[in-house]
Amino acid sequence: MKNLSPVRSCFPQGLLDNFICVLGRTREEEPKVEITPGEDEGVLPRGLSKTSTTIDSSEHILRDQNSEEDLSQLVILERSPLTMLQTDWNSILEDPNIKETMSETALFRALRHGYPRELRSRIWNFLANVEVVSSSYATDIYAKLSTYPSEYDLIIKKDVDRSFSTQFVSADIPNFKSPLFNVLRAYANYDKETGYTQGMNFVVLTLLNGLSNGGEFLGGNNELLESKAFWILVYINFEKNWREVYRPGTPKLISLVKSLSKRMKKEVPKVYGRIKHFNFQVKDCFSHMFIAIMTSSLSQELGARIIDLFLLSGEKVLLDVLIRVMRICEQEILMRNDPESLFQYLKREMLSRCFTRYTYRLNFIYPCPLSSDSVKEK
Repeated sequence: MKNLSPVRSCFPQGLLDNFICVLGRTREEEPKVEITPGEDEGVLPRGLSKTSTTIDSSEHILRDQNSEEDLSQLVILERSPLTMLQTDWNSILEDPNIKETMSETALFRALRHGYPRELRSRIWNFLANVEVVSSSYATDIYAKLSTYPSEYDLIIKKDVDRSFSTQFVSADIPNFKSPLFNVLRAYANYDKETGYTQGMNFVVLTLLNGLSNGGEFLGGNNELLESKAFWILVYINFEKNWREVYRPGTPKLISLVKSLSKRMKKEVPKVYGRIKHFNFQVKDCFSHMFIAIMTSSLSQELGARIIDLFLLSGEKVLLDVLIRVMRICEQEILMRNDPESLFQYLKREMLSRCFTRYTYRLNFIYPCPLSSDSVKEK
């Protein structure tokens, strides 16, 4: 198998640089960040005063100083710019030379701020270089791979059924069982060395749901949809080297857990100490989040937001998000004195609760590096 060529893409200089970048520090680090006029033109929703708005970084709630109304449910960093983003993203996706003129940092920032949901399929195709990669093979390669029996068929079938029993798969999600089985079988036939491993099922389910706009484009013949999900999975496993997470001995998973442990000691030492106090292993608490790229721990939509960033920046996204979430949830972690309660919180509740609390505001969970013309700290 040949490695896929990396995607090195970026936004034109200055495009969308006027978006707010929220640091989201804890109470001890910094009390408030002022947003002064001129730094966020066109970002705040109607009704908020640009001269009287502050971000309380300890609570991560945007408030108007002239009002006691809690505005935390307004997804202002995600949803208010979408009309502008529709035009910008269309121009990017339609420019054949855009990959030579865009910067990865700016693209990351744009992805984190969100985009119109109906563009997700095109954006994922763009990030994963689907057309270029698939053009190296016969046009019917996916059809053949998905119809050939695989030695993993029985295991795949069991895991496909399990995929729809999780609390994070909503009851109204379209029935993707057949497309999910087909994509997983095709990959098992494509990559004989890796085959199929648990965790891939949740990743592919998220891909199918995102590519179909929540099932909107699901029809009688889903081969094109399945093929796109398949090639994105190939990109993830080869270009992002995620197959090393699934291979016997799980070499990359071991490396990721070591990296997480090292960062926890340095960046969230109290949380790390709490885990060690109860003799928990970091791998037991968080391995599954790497295996499924967090998609088994979040709703389909939030899992798709993680995929957005992962397709561009890989494993760093997962490590950064986990550390950020642990910082936000530190007090909740330290207050739990029962070992079983703490273990279940870390493994099954912390990630989803943190994301749900901030109502899709990935900017609070994953702050981007500030450029010279971004929001200034006061």
